Amino acid sequence: MLGIPDVVLFGIKSGVKLAKQGRLSFVESTISKSLVLPLPNFDATFSKSSAHLFFKTADGQAHLEESTKLKELFDRHRNLSDEEEAFYISAAKDFRLLKDI
Repeated sequence: MLGIPDVVLFGIKSGVKLAKQGRLSFVESTISKSLVLPLPNFDATFSKSSAHLFFKTADGQAHLEESTKLKELFDRHRNLSDEEEAFYISAAKDFRLLKDI
């Protein structure tokens, strides 16, 4: 016949084993879940005026100094053809995304 101390020890050992199994189960369920990260807060729309504002900043000015074509487009940003405007906006968008990375 079991005495009271034996029953108490049996209960403690069982509780420890149960807690260990619960912890392992939690770890396995956490590992199996996919990680979801929030998207960065950025404005996906980009217009000619937002491109011009980007090139007015210090980050944009550095790119204007490297490219004479961009500098020329920046200087006459009000009178751009559709093709030049698309290039101007695309360049600003690409440079801004590189800056954000």
